[in-house]
Amino acid sequence: MKTAARVKSDIVAKAVSDEEFRSRLLTDPHSAASEIAGMEIPSGLSVRVHEENASTYHVVLPPGRQLSEHDLERVSGGGWGKGW
Repeated sequence: MKTAARVKSDIVAKAVSDEEFRSRLLTDPHSAASEIAGMEIPSGLSVRVHEENASTYHVVLPPGRQLSEHDLERVSGGGWGKGW
């Protein structure tokens, strides 16, 4: 099973090399990410894609709250395992 970090890396690599995939990723990120993950991403999990350009730089911050034991278990192996 792929880790969350691996899925993110694979999504970026595919978007850089495949314009059709990049376009789908921007219009339907949930479906496109599911394709790369190799599994259906649960509908309750939001997938957002932001495209940088010369005047916009994105920084992704982790959650601002302390993670629960359940959350820690989910992310310890990449977050793509059981319990989704």
